[in-house]
Amino acid sequence: MLSPWVSGVLSELSQKLGMIADIWNAMGLEGENLRLRIHSLSSHLFLMLDEMYSEEILAKQSIIDSIKELKVHSSFINLHYIAQVKIKELESELGLTNNISETSSLVMTEKLFYDHFKALTEKSSSILQTYNLLKEEEKDLCARLDEPSVPETFIHVPNTEQIRILKENIDHLTLEKVTNVCVIDLLQQKTIDDEEIITLVTAPNPMENLSLSKNFLDHVTKLRNSLAQEFVKLDDDCQRIIKEIMHIAGRLNIDNGVNIQQPVSARFLQHDWVASIPELMIGGGVVERVGRFTYLGSLISPCGLACDEVSARIQKARLAFANLHHFWRRRDIRLSIKGRVYCAAVRSVPLYGSETWPVRVEDIRRLLVFDHRCLRNIARISWDHR
Repeated sequence: MLSPWVSGVLSELSQKLGMIADIWNAMGLEGENLRLRIHSLSSHLFLMLDEMYSEEILAKQSIIDSIKELKVHSSFINLHYIAQVKIKELESELGLTNNISETSSLVMTEKLFYDHFKALTEKSSSILQTYNLLKEEEKDLCARLDEPSVPETFIHVPNTEQIRILKENIDHLTLEKVTNVCVIDLLQQKTIDDEEIITLVTAPNPMENLSLSKNFLDHVTKLRNSLAQEFVKLDDDCQRIIKEIMHIAGRLNIDNGVNIQQPVSARFLQHDWVASIPELMIGGGVVERVGRFTYLGSLISPCGLACDEVSARIQKARLAFANLHHFWRRRDIRLSIKGRVYCAAVRSVPLYGSETWPVRVEDIRRLLVFDHRCLRNIARISWDHR
């Protein structure tokens, strides 16, 4: 759809062309002359239009270039303003002043401005790198010593005061670390000395190999006194815990809910107590102190070893094997069936719950001897049949 002004121009142009055509008709132009006149008119019109079109294109491009220059200038102004703000912040944090002087040349002013900004950036980068190294060192020390670190209060780069505070904190943490290391070294050396003394005292024939010097005897005496103090503290803690348990049991009326029968369950082992032997009371009655007792089929002994338990289990298994004596003597029963009965009725007696025993080589040997003896008896193999 054409614009109104284009339609108006075309209308006037049509009228003018009509008038020219009437003149040419009145003049009687025909043939070649008419063709030449039409060609000349068309050439003049199109040439004029082409020139006007080129001028308008140049005007349009000029306007576009002006707009681009304006945009570039506007963005440069914004960047210049941002850089000025950044320079002021860096100068404020570094404690420096602006030494850029106004010059008559805008280019020189911008160059000085750029050089100053570059110098500030390089200096802040160097300071920030140093600060980061110090911060990493402080972070490691704080993690090992469980201490708080110095908070960061700067925006772009730390100033001299902040770096000084960070260095002082690192020096303080380093001193504390050295102090703690010295304390740990002393404790470690004391522990090593105590372990050496215990190793020497518990070695075979200690009286023949131990040093009898006064220094060694002093070490042994100090170790004995320190252990005695620790055992006394442990005994006091145990007494306090027992009282608390009895108090809680009294509050909860535990006697009505738990039926402890004497003397099956109400017994406890007598250990090597440093202080006086304690007395346990349940429901107003004193619990009996014994050297060992059987609880739920297992022998509880103070040494904590399985030798007594193995002996008791072998004795019970021997009795179970003897009760089946007539079954082993029968010849009408196959040996495989006897073996299955032996595994179910005899071998299970000494091995029940053995997964939790602190067995030694000697205990395993005794169990194997008993097992082989029973199997030879069932198979009617004498010990001299070799």
